[in-house]
Amino acid sequence: MARFNILHTNDVHSYIDEYYSLALQMRQLKDENTFYFDAGDFCDFMAPEMMGTSGVFGIELLKMQDCDALCIGNNEGNGGYENLDVFCQSGLPVLSCNLHSNSKKVLHNKKSIIADKNGIRFLIIGVSPDKTYNDFFDLMGIHADDAENAIQNEIEANKGKYDLCILISHLGIERDRQIAKENQAINIIIGGHSHTWMEKCEKVGNCYIHQAGNFAMGFGYCSFEYENKQLHLLHSEIIMNHHEEDQNRKKIYNQLRTNAINILKQPMYELSDELDHSLVEENTITNLVTDALYDQFECDCALLSSGHFEHGLNSGLVSQWDILTASPSHLNPTKIKLKGSQILEALKMSLDKQYCQSTAKGPGFRGHYNGFLCVSHMKVIVKEKQIDQVMINDQLLDEKRDYVVCTSDFLQRGSSYPPLKSNRDVAYRAEMLRNLLEDVIQNENKIKVAKTNRWIYK
Repeated sequence: MARFNILHTNDVHSYIDEYYSLALQMRQLKDENTFYFDAGDFCDFMAPEMMGTSGVFGIELLKMQDCDALCIGNNEGNGGYENLDVFCQSGLPVLSCNLHSNSKKVLHNKKSIIADKNGIRFLIIGVSPDKTYNDFFDLMGIHADDAENAIQNEIEANKGKYDLCILISHLGIERDRQIAKENQAINIIIGGHSHTWMEKCEKVGNCYIHQAGNFAMGFGYCSFEYENKQLHLLHSEIIMNHHEEDQNRKKIYNQLRTNAINILKQPMYELSDELDHSLVEENTITNLVTDALYDQFECDCALLSSGHFEHGLNSGLVSQWDILTASPSHLNPTKIKLKGSQILEALKMSLDKQYCQSTAKGPGFRGHYNGFLCVSHMKVIVKEKQIDQVMINDQLLDEKRDYVVCTSDFLQRGSSYPPLKSNRDVAYRAEMLRNLLEDVIQNENKIKVAKTNRWIYK
């Protein structure tokens, strides 16, 4: 009879302060017969510490916790090939059996590892999101193959080398359940991606599944017994974050954070004029990036909400830190086709200041509010607090006509402005919105144009 334990986290999303206190509790339970796994989205590149170190800051935190393996989630993948490859070579097993470079370059992740605890040989496989995530992964220089086939291939490649198979999955609870049902070779699934809070392990067939919510609010703890080739669950729970602190470790963490921020605070640009920002009216920083969006594609017009930005930029020296904190969201330029009526309905919503200041949420969005719709190659004429006319390239908007519009993938999905959701002919670009801001930040002519009003009140 042999016993072993698993500690696990998932979807921490760079909630570093919360993770500090969680780490202390996990260290008290970690021993030679205990694994610690993270099931992906530990590193969110909205965090300056991650951006300034290509994610290595996150790896260093996990190494300090004696993490045994990390699965690549979509947020690790969103950093792009270059960042991800640095991340994969930082001294911790970074696992994904289905993620690889989509060019001749090699991505230095591992598909799986073999590990031993208390005389038991474990095959530990990681698996990353596939299918629609390739719309963005492919732009980032990586690609995810079909998860189920890749898992089975890895199991067959390691036949005879292990006693138990653990899958660290960033596919979400529904896919995990289906995999457990269909693949009898997997004994345990440690999951992520769906942010599911599971008080106890769930058994599907012969497989135990567990997931521990998100944002370092708690961590998973599972204890097992293995005897005569039979696996038995002894105990499982999510242990809540008690928010205790280890001051010695926190000093180390804070030094790592300071080093990362110092890298980002090095001046990179000189801004000749202020880029103002507002949530309830058009403003220079959003107009500037909306104009840059228009230049990305052949399109009729562009629109972007000011909620994509957290603040403006003052004149003078500007750093990567300033850019990142102003534009923290991981969102891509996106071309779509819309009816004129959809554009008009969305514009009407921006006249409601309370709506502009309401909370917004969505994949990749790291802002807080809906914001005001800023436009490019469009004029919106308002009379008596109502939209009187909309002109696109000096032509009156036709509500029945199809328009090619450049925006963000956040608005393309209908987040914040639902009338934009029913769109067609979608195309994405690899750049982030903040990259567009960097491209034009020193162009005085474009800044001058961005300061001209497109919403005209009579």
